[in-house]
Amino acid sequence: VPYGLRLLRHHRVKVRRHTNSMLDTSKSLNPPVVVHCSAGVGRTGVVILTELMISCLEHNERVEVPMMLSHLRQQRMLMVQTISQYKFVYQVLIQFLKNSRLI
Repeated sequence: VPYGLRLLRHHRVKVRRHTNSMLDTSKSLNPPVVVHCSAGVGRTGVVILTELMISCLEHNERVEVPMMLSHLRQQRMLMVQTISQYKFVYQVLIQFLKNSRLI
């Protein structure tokens, strides 16, 4: 599990800012980003699942964490390995909604 909600949010902003600064202005913003931890499943899964769910919220789409995690695990087994990692994803989403004043 990442060190905390603030740190993850700060990291998200830095990654987006950096990737967007490297783009040609004629191309779209928020290009794909490579995410990988030591094994490429637990923490990587947390970051990918969190990003996907936040993107759903930003685009007013359905947020179905269990279904998305199942889909991710079809592509790479063991994505999001522990209960604490799974809970952390929900905590990030709740914090995102609070910061966005949606709840």
